[in-house]
Amino acid sequence: MSELLGGITRALTPDVDAAASSTVYVTKHINDHVLWHSALNPWRRDPQWLVIHVALQTSLLEWKIDGQYGYKAFTTYVLARALEKASEAKLDHHLLYTMNVKIATRIWKLKSLDHTGFPFKYIVDQSHMAISLDNPEQFSCVFLIISELWVALDEMAVEAIPLLREYSPEFSIVSFEPLLLPTLCQMRRLRAAETHLSRRHADAIYRGHSLFEFIHHRDSFDARYFQTDLGLHKLRRDIEWQAAALKAEKQRECVRRNEEYHRLKRENDLRSHTSHKWVD
Repeated sequence: MSELLGGITRALTPDVDAAASSTVYVTKHINDHVLWHSALNPWRRDPQWLVIHVALQTSLLEWKIDGQYGYKAFTTYVLARALEKASEAKLDHHLLYTMNVKIATRIWKLKSLDHTGFPFKYIVDQSHMAISLDNPEQFSCVFLIISELWVALDEMAVEAIPLLREYSPEFSIVSFEPLLLPTLCQMRRLRAAETHLSRRHADAIYRGHSLFEFIHHRDSFDARYFQTDLGLHKLRRDIEWQAAALKAEKQRECVRRNEEYHRLKRENDLRSHTSHKWVD
């Protein structure tokens, strides 16, 4: 496409160098693949979508907005507005979820692009509004997904720190009882999360100690973790050695200051003084 368009432009442009210096260039990875697997007809991205992309990016550049960042932020904002309208129209929750995932992916890519000036707070708020607390089925689906994420993170944490297995996961299985899940697949996923949580509670040995408590007890998690980590032992020795060195230096400074004080005091006592009394 670029070679064909460039050739036509060069043939019809009197001053090619002047036109090239004033032309706004856009580089776009179109990812133009044809999808055709177990389908009746092939699918590919609409070419008009590419034209819209390029037109939008060049327009943003004309407005002195960085083409890459401004374009991504603008499309994310438009998607958030569409999600707002879809939520008001009470579309099916699975459609709202798909739109929400699309926006969340774009927001993740735009985390460091706050300088563009687009209303990211509005976008995030619309994503959150798509999850209606008044819909028990929708809320249950969201809670199930969050629980599955927690299970995955818990498995990785226990693998990295096996000591965690001996303490309560701080997550009660009672939380799953009010959930309203309409499909058998969702209920099986919930059962998997409940099984993991039940096993974690059964494996807990020090159930009387919370992971988040900070007490001086030999069975607390922080105390036992310290005992098993040689790196923390070395860090403690380094801290204590540095503290002892600073304390010794401060004590020597105190001795020097006291000696200087007594020297100045003796010198002052040996001098003659004249006193004046002022009367109003």
